[in-house]
Amino acid sequence: MQLRFIRSPELRGIVGLVLIILVIAFVLAAVSGSLEQWFGITWFSGKRVLDKIVYVSGASEKTSLYTIDPDGTNSRQLTNKVSVVSAPAISPSGRRIVFLGMRNGGVQVFSVGARGGSPRQLTGSELPKDYPAFRPDEKNVSYIAGGRVYEADLRGQGASVVLPTRELEHAAIAQRDKIPSYSQYAWSPTGQSIVAVTQTEDDNDVLVRLPIPDGSAQAFPGPPGARVKIEGISFADAADVLAVSTTIDETSTVLVIDFQKEKSAPVMMSKEGSFGRPALSADARIVAVPVRPVEGEEGGKLVWANAGSGEQKSIEGNFEGAAFSPKGDKILAVQTDKDGKRDIVIIGPETSDLRKLTNDGKVVSAIWSPASE
Repeated sequence: MQLRFIRSPELRGIVGLVLIILVIAFVLAAVSGSLEQWFGITWFSGKRVLDKIVYVSGASEKTSLYTIDPDGTNSRQLTNKVSVVSAPAISPSGRRIVFLGMRNGGVQVFSVGARGGSPRQLTGSELPKDYPAFRPDEKNVSYIAGGRVYEADLRGQGASVVLPTRELEHAAIAQRDKIPSYSQYAWSPTGQSIVAVTQTEDDNDVLVRLPIPDGSAQAFPGPPGARVKIEGISFADAADVLAVSTTIDETSTVLVIDFQKEKSAPVMMSKEGSFGRPALSADARIVAVPVRPVEGEEGGKLVWANAGSGEQKSIEGNFEGAAFSPKGDKILAVQTDKDGKRDIVIIGPETSDLRKLTNDGKVVSAIWSPASE
């Protein structure tokens, strides 16, 4: 490194050493993702997973992450050395994927880049974990551990509790109630709020919404005296609208809650089966949900409905994990056949056509990656 404009040899040596250290620090920050997290610099973040499906399959020695094109071609394994034990979540830019994995007998949150390879472990506690995800601004990852919702930086460091808030904890202690514990959560598409599911003292499920970064948590309890079980929640990708699958007494209901307009409405109701986790199209126009048959009976189906008019369509089969494509023109799901084989299928909401994408029969879960447009 030439520093001829500095006359003193000793000073040139010191400045050269400092520059070398800065270059090394810059490279390390780029590799670790810190440049992207701190300054939004993505030049060194590498490949992205776009316009694909990311899925979990037990087709290899360990249950692993794979990508596949929406036409069923170009399947590629992303992970090894770690058994994947949860549905993955993809960062909004498509640069990283987080998931729960098992290594050395313990379940932890891991991340892997779009190129795949050896996953990076982000957590280390022995608390039971669930629902790894990215905050929509992509600066933090979040997850449930021991019933609390945490978020940490992209390296898993600096973990802090999002829910319960100190206000909720203090209120529970003052009223001699149990401290709230959360079973699932979802970020709003802007990241300005988080919605989670907790339980009351009489074991009824309750929705809690917390504005971010400042605000008080607001609870949305069910009807007085009713038994409430929330099966799943899901936000639309481009609207502050939430779909909720719930069973109130013996009636299964899918609600759509528009937080901006401060209104909610039931879209589907049934006493002939229970609803699974719902999915909303990006514009919140259509909601899709798997329907499980009543215990002891055969059958099942996937139902989708216009959230405004309530007009419904359905297709028979045992489905789970419904998800709309970014454009809303396809519904992704995992279908289990009569022999117990599980594969990825895509359904056209307009035509009800079903296309099978995999044939190994060992798919666990699948999600859409972000779109390139």
